[in-house]
Amino acid sequence: MQSKTSLLNKVLVKNFTSSVMWLTVGYFLLSLLSLPLPIYISSLNMGAEDYGMAFGNDNVLFFYGHIHLVISIIFSATLAIVIYNYKNKAYTNDFIHSLPIKRLAIFNSGFFVGVVSILVPTLLTAFVIMIEKSFISISISMKHIAVWLLFILIAQVMVFIISVFAGMFVNSITLHIEMILIMMFVPYVLWFAIVFNAATFFDGIMLYTAGGFRTLLEPMENTSIVIYLFKAFGEGGFGGSSFIVWLIVIIGLLVGSAYLYKIRRNERVNQPFNYQFMYYVLVVLLSILGMLLLSGVLSLLLPDYRTLSILIITFSAVVTYVFVLMFTQDTVRIKFRLKEAMITLISVVLFLVGFFVYWDRYTSYIPNEADIKGVNYNDGNGIHNVNVKDSDKFNETYTFDIETDKIKEVRDLHSEIVRTDSGRNNEELAPTVTITYLLKNGKLVSRQFGEISASSDVGQRIINSDIPSFSKDKDFLYQVKSEKFESISTMTIGSMMFDPEEISLKDFNVLAKGYQNEMNNIDTESDIYAETGTINIEVNTNYNVFSAYSGLTSLYNKALQSFMKEHDYEFNGYSGNMLYKVDLNKVDDVKQLFNDIKTKPYSEVSKKYDFVEVAETDKEEEFNKLNELNFDMSGDTLYIIGDHYNDGDAPMYVELSVVVK
Repeated sequence: MQSKTSLLNKVLVKNFTSSVMWLTVGYFLLSLLSLPLPIYISSLNMGAEDYGMAFGNDNVLFFYGHIHLVISIIFSATLAIVIYNYKNKAYTNDFIHSLPIKRLAIFNSGFFVGVVSILVPTLLTAFVIMIEKSFISISISMKHIAVWLLFILIAQVMVFIISVFAGMFVNSITLHIEMILIMMFVPYVLWFAIVFNAATFFDGIMLYTAGGFRTLLEPMENTSIVIYLFKAFGEGGFGGSSFIVWLIVIIGLLVGSAYLYKIRRNERVNQPFNYQFMYYVLVVLLSILGMLLLSGVLSLLLPDYRTLSILIITFSAVVTYVFVLMFTQDTVRIKFRLKEAMITLISVVLFLVGFFVYWDRYTSYIPNEADIKGVNYNDGNGIHNVNVKDSDKFNETYTFDIETDKIKEVRDLHSEIVRTDSGRNNEELAPTVTITYLLKNGKLVSRQFGEISASSDVGQRIINSDIPSFSKDKDFLYQVKSEKFESISTMTIGSMMFDPEEISLKDFNVLAKGYQNEMNNIDTESDIYAETGTINIEVNTNYNVFSAYSGLTSLYNKALQSFMKEHDYEFNGYSGNMLYKVDLNKVDDVKQLFNDIKTKPYSEVSKKYDFVEVAETDKEEEFNKLNELNFDMSGDTLYIIGDHYNDGDAPMYVELSVVVK
């Protein structure tokens, strides 16, 4: 006879195993379909040599395993729901807890079955991959399998423990699912909603600029286990302090689950929540989250009514509160209670006060001039996507002007923008301005303003600003330290990508050094240089999105022109856009032309400067002229690749512009 103090109970283990057997079998079959099968199919179309060239030393199991990871996460959460679902029903809950078995043994039996159900199909999948690797062309080593197997097992156990812990607070399968989703996503989604709302109600937040919104969200990314697992999976395994933190948290949740199960009161089985305080916490939390999401969507869909922010937020809060009660009370009839309504109301009001005070200070913040090392001013001429963590591959002040007068000019403009009322209700807005400060302590402060009235004083100052959006300080090839690159897999210039067969690390070094030497022959103070001829360049080191470095570089540099000619560069990849020509001999003020293109409706600009829209039948001939790469700032014809919308009533979209001699 089994001891009452045993850590496991054989009968319960057998019972729990039978309840999840077909779920486990289904997971195993889906695992075969989502990982070994895609790898086999891919091997039929890609030789081992080609694969190695394309993906270097990356683990193929991590490359093809994203769908399998999704399935594994869902399976682990479902296991916890199914195994511990007995506690949500009065008759099974009373029966199991009436048995002469310690509560800890009951809990451990369920946990043991869950871990074994994760272990067995995952090990079998790994075994199938071991057999498969012997007859496919893609190289998979035993180390690759071991690293992948360890990651998947740890990831599944982490999700399983979180899901078990979530179930200790509720007595309903529906609420259990809701609690799992809340624990997995709510901290990150709540912060996302806060930032998104702030961007709709405040001008100054970098929402749509590369690196802007992501930078604001980054501190909270690892609070979501799902996002953390996908990030770690993309990097090929766990590592760093985040894993240690999550490991400690998971151990704490496991201990907490066992403790909560031990003190759980059976008589509350017919209540939605085991602990009333959790109900109030969820109502407040979900009400705030729903209010933010709904008000953000409404503000986005109804931009003309964003000035009525308080009404929008109030409406969103009321609607959300009703829906939250529907999902948390687990009953058909919604019960409104004064106590919970007052707790929610006070919490929401306190939150909104903090929300508006914090984001007002955030958008109004301007660093002290003495703390600024450099400044980047951009009024729409391109986005420089450079990872600061890898700044050793570029000159220290890449993309930043370090001249004292430039810093002062930009800071003064920033101060004037902050003091100016929003122009969101005006029909015509000034160009969107992005200002980034490089502080002496190495930190970055970025703000973006896109709702400034073009007719206001500060709007006119932006339009007529002499601060160039592009300069040699922001030139990718001029500022890059090519010798710091250890490898290069691809390089993309504009719409054309060069693969490893077309460009080597040596070729890239030669291009960069030649480009930097040639810069002495270019008038970098010219308006033509600052406003035209910029093209995006991206260098990738190993086919990983996190190893890509990109920015803008100038087509007027002879070294770049020579490189593009040697590699038969063609601009025909832009042929889906419209092509325009402007005779610069007829333009009295070139700088005004560029300002008008950015701010004036296309119909007005095209008429003022005699734009010629190249017909479809003539496009090939004109693109062939561009392919000759005779770009020169002293030329007399400006080519613009882009488009115009709304019958020309809005400023035109410019993909690329360059002067041809």
